[in-house]
Amino acid sequence: MALRRMGWTVTVPESFRVNDRIVRMAQEQAGRLLRSAQWRADLTAGVLRTWPADPGRRTGEEWDAVRDAVRDAVPGGQHLPSNVIKGRTRQIAAFAQRHGRLSADVFELEAAPGAALMLLLSACDGQQATIERADTPGRALLRLQFPLRRHPRSYRD
Repeated sequence: MALRRMGWTVTVPESFRVNDRIVRMAQEQAGRLLRSAQWRADLTAGVLRTWPADPGRRTGEEWDAVRDAVRDAVPGGQHLPSNVIKGRTRQIAAFAQRHGRLSADVFELEAAPGAALMLLLSACDGQQATIERADTPGRALLRLQFPLRRHPRSYRD
């Protein structure tokens, strides 16, 4: 519902009738994917903004100052772990070594994120889906409720 408040919508062609809960599940999945991509893009932009002119001549103290500058450059990055910054820095350095230049953004560093072929059930409620432990270890019972008719008009359908 937060995605809807932000104006993000999943459009469905007029010829289809889709349960609102299914649309919410699609929005949830798209929102998670977009939020993850935005976070990676912000982190990469922060590291690139603070990239030193000659990284090979930096001392350990100077690199610590760069990490603090990255934390300031990334939105909400004040508590960003050093290993996340280090990993992104190494990724950018490897790109620079391979291509002889810094990357423009995260889209040059990483392939497009993959999306699951099935919708997440997190946006469902107990009326739409339930999951229970089965009698056998390592197994679960998933119950889904689908419409009984092609164009459902009420919950009864």
